[in-house]
Amino acid sequence: MKFCKRVLIFFLFPAALLLLAATGNSQPSNQGNLAENDKPLRILVIGNSFSRNATLYLPQLAEEGGHKLTIQKAEISGATLQMHWDAVKIAESNPDIPKGKPYNGKSLKMLLMMGDFDFITFQQASTLSAYPKSYKPFIDELYNFVRKYQPKAEILIHQTWAYRKDAKSFSKITDDERAQSSEEMWKKSRAAYHKVAKELNARIIPTCDAFQTVNSSRKWGFVIDEKFNFEKPTYPELPNQNNSLNVGY
Repeated sequence: MKFCKRVLIFFLFPAALLLLAATGNSQPSNQGNLAENDKPLRILVIGNSFSRNATLYLPQLAEEGGHKLTIQKAEISGATLQMHWDAVKIAESNPDIPKGKPYNGKSLKMLLMMGDFDFITFQQASTLSAYPKSYKPFIDELYNFVRKYQPKAEILIHQTWAYRKDAKSFSKITDDERAQSSEEMWKKSRAAYHKVAKELNARIIPTCDAFQTVNSSRKWGFVIDEKFNFEKPTYPELPNQNNSLNVGY
């Protein structure tokens, strides 16, 4: 059994609303149609599989609300902030090295020079999200690099979410320790994200908090199947996964 930490996309609607609300016009159009002359909201996402999941249906959600939205993605599955910054350094030292262009053959600089963006989002890899030390100095370096080429864009900090309660391991909290529960991962991840957001004077897309709100609900929260034998599972039996926000077993 492999525990997957990917989320069911339709539960990320709150994150979509937050991005749309930032335009100052989050109300659906009465006509339900997009005006041809409306300027699209342009977003650059710097992240990993979590940002990919969170934005998969975001353009369609925006369109349903009467908004135009285009998303450019600087994503690498499992990527940490350090991995993104390392790619920038490689590209700056030698633009021809493929490792400096990990975004479908493009470097971060190339993406940043593809017109003006309204919003640019940063997120840490979920495996390190609860470990404050892992953010530095990489998020500061990325912030300054992005600011150089996109001075007018608003930079947003996009929270990753905690793993499901029955995950076999959780985010690191130090070099040698990991969170012992989904709740601890949420609390320490939230604190780490808020710390860097405060330092950068950036707003947060609180996806992790939205997940925790649902998971804490008596009605909608996921409950571990105590009757299932996780140590010696018998194929094809699966645990009860009612109310799971995450794709599971």
